[in-house]
Amino acid sequence: MAAALNNDGFQTGSSSTVLRKPTDASWQQIYAIMSFHGVEALCLTGLSTAMTADMIADIPQEIMDRWRHAADLTLYRQLAFDAERNAFLKEFSAAGLSWITLKGIDIATYYPQPGLRSMGDQDLVIGYVGNDSGDGDDTDDARRAETVIRRVMTNRGYTCDADWDRELSFTNARNGLHFEFHRKITSEGEQLEGLYSRAVVDHYADPWALAMPYGIGDQSATAAAKTTASRSEPVRHGRGYRLTPDEEYLYHVVHMWKHYNSAGFGLRFLADTLVMIRRYEREFNTSYIHTMLETLGISEFENTVRNLTLAVLGSTTGTWNIGTPESAMLREIAASGVYGTQSMRIEKRINRRLTETVSDESSRTPAMPGATLPTQPPSGSRFVLWYWWRRAFPDKAWVEQYHPRWSSLPARLTILPLIRLSGALRHRQALSEEIRRTLRRRRPRRR
Repeated sequence: MAAALNNDGFQTGSSSTVLRKPTDASWQQIYAIMSFHGVEALCLTGLSTAMTADMIADIPQEIMDRWRHAADLTLYRQLAFDAERNAFLKEFSAAGLSWITLKGIDIATYYPQPGLRSMGDQDLVIGYVGNDSGDGDDTDDARRAETVIRRVMTNRGYTCDADWDRELSFTNARNGLHFEFHRKITSEGEQLEGLYSRAVVDHYADPWALAMPYGIGDQSATAAAKTTASRSEPVRHGRGYRLTPDEEYLYHVVHMWKHYNSAGFGLRFLADTLVMIRRYEREFNTSYIHTMLETLGISEFENTVRNLTLAVLGSTTGTWNIGTPESAMLREIAASGVYGTQSMRIEKRINRRLTETVSDESSRTPAMPGATLPTQPPSGSRFVLWYWWRRAFPDKAWVEQYHPRWSSLPARLTILPLIRLSGALRHRQALSEEIRRTLRRRRPRRR
């Protein structure tokens, strides 16, 4: 990965550092790790700069064929995503809609060449803004936007596979492409789950105030000027927007933080961090970024990620000088894959429940009428009962986010546990593991 991200014109085999395969690892194992993290294309590109031709020839042909196929598929999907996105955005534009591109759409263009970053989906904020809005009724504008999105995507062969508070998402079974259209960038439901702070939700309440039009001032304006202008003046005219460099980096860190708290994240996020830093390091308003990192409660996390990224991927020396926090994070990242694992998701959920405070609990409203929640996480054998009570009867605010039709009908909330159970039974393996892990917590830990 580091070789591909630092090639800077290296010719095959001319890099000062030659990478050798660890003697205790097979190429099958190495390829499995790359696939687990979704970085096959990046590693294949770095192969020619980090290994000699003789070393490459020792790779089994079956592994090499799979490796090249995965790299080709990464490039194909990037091109297919771009072509399909451009096609439906023309229709959105004709209907007066505007959009903000997020995450991989822009980050993929910061890599040394196309086809190095894998993508499972693409994300955009969609809406009517400025002069394209109707009578000033945000709810009415949102309904109009949703009607256009559904019509356009359905006509293009897509099926709506998710519709919840934060987003609408569509998948095309024919080409395998998946797009998520965000009503907003963050979700109060995810905040209630402890994935990020209330300050994060408040900061992204109006994403249009954090965006700038494509192609306007990209080269001439400084990051500080772009950020100041975008935050003081709302978007007035439509169509394509992107987050300013400062806000794009902040959102990248917030997105990583969410995945880290949810189920973990993998090596691809570190590569994204590196290419973004290099793309904008001379444009960043570092003072603003540092202030916002503190405000959002992610300063320490960002510092660890940045130090780890620069140490591991910033050069091809093969020597890593990292501290204890970075070492611990690297171990977790290595075991996480692209977006974490089921086991990590369950473990992190349990840990979040264990760290809830009395004040957190006293401010919550139980979804079950007349129900009383325990005031704090119990210890020992009582934890299992407390934990599964919370899973069956989540906070009313959580229900309002994920099951809005149930939240306003108190008489029907008595069947909420059945709804939750029916969903859990569709994922029996995960349910069984979660039960096993909570049962372990009832036993006192040996010192």
